[in-house]
Amino acid sequence: MHFTLFSSIVAALTILVPLVALHTHVLFVETMLLGGLLLAGYSGKRVVFTSIHRLSLIVIALLLWALVSNIWSIDPFQGFVRMARLMPLFVMGLLLMSVSSHTDVITHKLCGTALKIGLGLAALIFFSEQAWFSISKMLVGVTQVQQVEHDAEYKVFGTVIGALCVLLNAYYAQQKRWVWMVVFAAVLACIVLLSKSSSAAVALFLSLIVFVLFWGAPRITGIGMMIVIPVVFFLFPLVPFGNSGLEASMGPNALHRLAIWQFVAESVADALWIGHGLDSSRTIPGGDALVPDGFLGSAVRSLPQWEDLMERENAELLPLHPHNLALQVWLELGGVGVFLVSTFYVFLVRSICFGKNRPLIYRAGLMALLVYTLIIGFLSFGAWQSWWVACQIALWMVGVCLLRRRHPVPLPEEFVADRT
Repeated sequence: MHFTLFSSIVAALTILVPLVALHTHVLFVETMLLGGLLLAGYSGKRVVFTSIHRLSLIVIALLLWALVSNIWSIDPFQGFVRMARLMPLFVMGLLLMSVSSHTDVITHKLCGTALKIGLGLAALIFFSEQAWFSISKMLVGVTQVQQVEHDAEYKVFGTVIGALCVLLNAYYAQQKRWVWMVVFAAVLACIVLLSKSSSAAVALFLSLIVFVLFWGAPRITGIGMMIVIPVVFFLFPLVPFGNSGLEASMGPNALHRLAIWQFVAESVADALWIGHGLDSSRTIPGGDALVPDGFLGSAVRSLPQWEDLMERENAELLPLHPHNLALQVWLELGGVGVFLVSTFYVFLVRSICFGKNRPLIYRAGLMALLVYTLIIGFLSFGAWQSWWVACQIALWMVGVCLLRRRHPVPLPEEFVADRT
């Protein structure tokens, strides 16, 4: 296989994605910024920014609104700090998406090999650590605290592996290598389950369903997504949390998440259209109070899981962020922010669904990745967490390089010279 400097940088970043997610996910920002700088230095002559895509314009508008929200923010200093972290990530994301969508056939092939190498190394380390922990548990035993810490340690890794599973399934489906698709899907799904990340398991299941639906009916699925996404964003604060009838099957962590969402939904009304300011979730009045007994109603109050939650000393109504993309945008940036974010996703779906000269599997894989990251955003991480933003950029870069097979840019000059 031939190599170029450009393809080698992309391959190195691809290998690092699952490895960084294993124990050092906070380094996603540094990893992607370094990779972005290297690609910027090399690809300046290969990629011409003839215009700014409408998606970038929407993100710029969102960032400007977030900056303005610091005027009335509860904690303007924290908002400016968050803006200082988001701006370089936006520039890096714009660069990486531009160079990955204008890559060459060498990079496409090398990206697939690199992803399998990275996943293989990460899986080997993960299964070795799981086996060692199981042996230690049998021989010397572990405390409940150690068990909880062990389970929590791999949830980010499981989340990233779930996203890569979606992309790898699309990659093998594109090549019609069905046996390998099933084998890799089984192994990666096993890792997701062992990581104890229920959010990743739910997101993987639903995103694969969307992949199949889009593969069979791309236009209908795409239009449906363009309708469902803004509806969910705008109506999510109206959901009656704690009255679904499913609470009896939930653990204390899930019930705590429902209590957080209920508190945030009630707090949204205090600044409905303009929000409380960027990254103000951690300073919302009353957010540091413990969850009151009976906060979700008498039916939930009688559950043993709820009693377990009430005994915890860290069960705050709003710890750091709402763990929900829609609610965090509503709370911090108000209805204006929700409009901009939902518009961004509508145009992103439109770009994927109705893009010209793009193979169906390529579009189906990216649509499944979009659904996966959205579900994770609605269930787990903070919307502005730097490592999560950088991780999503990395996943999209890998997805575009891995699945795009028709390349508008000619082969690099050093490869052509080598061939001749």
